[in-house]
Amino acid sequence: MAHKLKAMQTYRPKLQRERTLGIDEICDHIARHSSLNEGEIKNVIAELKATIIYFAQRGHGIMINGLGTFRPGIEMDGKLTLNMAVDPSLKKKICNMETYKGIILQKENLGKSIDELVELWNKDHPEDPINE
Repeated sequence: MAHKLKAMQTYRPKLQRERTLGIDEICDHIARHSSLNEGEIKNVIAELKATIIYFAQRGHGIMINGLGTFRPGIEMDGKLTLNMAVDPSLKKKICNMETYKGIILQKENLGKSIDELVELWNKDHPEDPINE
């Protein structure tokens, strides 16, 4: 007998993830949309990283408006960590269904409840129904 989780994993809407872009592609994109060249952009990114490291190692949080906040932290066992919180304005722009241009798989199931997904499972898998 299948479990509700199986129905959810099978039928829930998902984003079609495209390949992850690397620094060269990102710098090329920024260079085409700014007055900076790729080398300058790579240097700025390297300096930004070094600056975050420098201040976080000294206990400072670093807020980069429009991008996010980086804060050093410590676990109960003494392990140091770095926490990042995405800037709300960035998240709001990315998480807008009106402007999202990626592909949403199984979009027809947006807004369906877990019980509705279980119904879909049971219809498609009569040999392995979910009865919970």
